[in-house]
Amino acid sequence: PLYGSLFLTEMVEFNAIHNPSRPFYIFYDEQDSCLHSISHPGSTAPANPSPMQSALTGSESDNDIVGMIANSDTILYQALLMGVIHAGLIPIPLSLHNTSPAVADMMQKTACYRLIATQHSLGSLVDGVRTELVSLGDMLIQLRIDEPPTLAYAYLKLGKEAAATPFVPYSKVEKRPVSNDIMYYLHSPGSSGFPKSIPITYEVGCRWCIRRDTLADVRIDAASLPSFHITGMYFQLFIPVIYLKSVSVNAPTSGRDPTAAPVIANPQNTLNL
Repeated sequence: PLYGSLFLTEMVEFNAIHNPSRPFYIFYDEQDSCLHSISHPGSTAPANPSPMQSALTGSESDNDIVGMIANSDTILYQALLMGVIHAGLIPIPLSLHNTSPAVADMMQKTACYRLIATQHSLGSLVDGVRTELVSLGDMLIQLRIDEPPTLAYAYLKLGKEAAATPFVPYSKVEKRPVSNDIMYYLHSPGSSGFPKSIPITYEVGCRWCIRRDTLADVRIDAASLPSFHITGMYFQLFIPVIYLKSVSVNAPTSGRDPTAAPVIANPQNTLNL
């Protein structure tokens, strides 16, 4: 798989089938004061796929662009990112620090009229994006906004999967993408104006996977990395998929409260990982 025969999304499924016992994510649960692990099948697709699928379906066509601007847990964010790609859509992970004009500018230039957003925490930003799109002359009726599903509903056995738990993959498009198709967009920091969207093709993603450096036999703490950023994606997705190395992330909070903000790193919860 690391020599170009599989794309990133296919590598994720390959590991779920062939390396089901390897831990993907590890997090510390303060309720029972112990570490929990999520296996490759558990990280790839939820045990209850219907709520995840409802957030990813209903597009006019394949290759629709979907903006992701969510103040959510790492586990949920990366699962949504992979789910969007599996569904034949093209995600744009967006920084929470972008202004409404910056988000609207990127959406207009990539013909993106759909958002997966946590409106309870980012309501003013989302409202500003609506206003900006109208001022840019785009039809407001075209903008569709979906809330991400909560972890408690999407993952019935989060961190407590048994070896016999069946792997239920996301449904995906029948036509396999070609290497020069866009897999997702990144965006520049915007230090000299509005951020610029950067298309990442399946071939580029595959090249990142082919590059294999020697990693020490240690678990990497990726809890504080921004999930929308390439650094966060690399350590929270590519490292577990390519190297089969588990990474530590903060415990999810949306499983108990859908409006709860993600855990903020501090010395104690960092040491717990």
